Amino acid sequence: MRFLFSTLCTALFAFFLSAQTSVGIASYYAPGLDGGKTSSGERYKHDGFTAANKEYPIGSIIRVIRADDGRYVDVRVNDCGPHKDGRIVDLSGAAAERIGLIRDGITQVRVELVTLGKGRLACGGEYVPATRGPASYDNTAARSPARATAPESATPQPASPSSIEGQGTFRADALRPISEGFGVQVGSYRVYDNATRVASDLQSKGYSKVLIRLRGNVHQVVLGPFESREAAAVYRDNLLRKYKLRGFVTPITQE
Repeated sequence: MRFLFSTLCTALFAFFLSAQTSVGIASYYAPGLDGGKTSSGERYKHDGFTAANKEYPIGSIIRVIRADDGRYVDVRVNDCGPHKDGRIVDLSGAAAERIGLIRDGITQVRVELVTLGKGRLACGGEYVPATRGPASYDNTAARSPARATAPESATPQPASPSSIEGQGTFRADALRPISEGFGVQVGSYRVYDNATRVASDLQSKGYSKVLIRLRGNVHQVVLGPFESREAAAVYRDNLLRKYKLRGFVTPITQE
């Protein structure tokens, strides 16, 4: 009887944890916020492993898992955010770097509850356990240790020069047109093959937000897009500070 009760409790606890999941976009704090006061009263530390989240109480430990390659990081909730629709977590600088988010700026993630905190919600109010089931996408790699190298899928074959027709900005992998936002231009080439070679090299190093833009007879390699000029500027500064890659912010508009 005791064994049955223990098994039942274990199953119920596992179900509770599986229900505490959400899927959305992760972003990270700008380095300039280091030392600022969070909603918990703590000072933000860019080299710490903390997060802003609206779903869980202060002190909760959550696991943030990349949807594309399964890299993950455990962080402690100590601040209210994010404050943009569709985003579910803002990571501290060290946590973002752990899963390669510094290069990407934002990425799709799954958030799982590891340990429930005893404090209030970071944005105020009482915590109400979620009743929804686990997130729909399959992430069998989520339990694997973080990888230092980029996934194989991040190295697409260069597109043929005839794939781009006319002016515009396109994703380097699928060449889907992009018409809005801001990017960070990191290269400009007369020869299209040179631009695709640089784009593929960036993707092989883990940069997943690589665009190719045709302006006149020049092919430009751009990282993005980002929702605002400010977000692109933060990304540009991190590229230089972390990876010694220089670039400048440019608007992405349909010609």
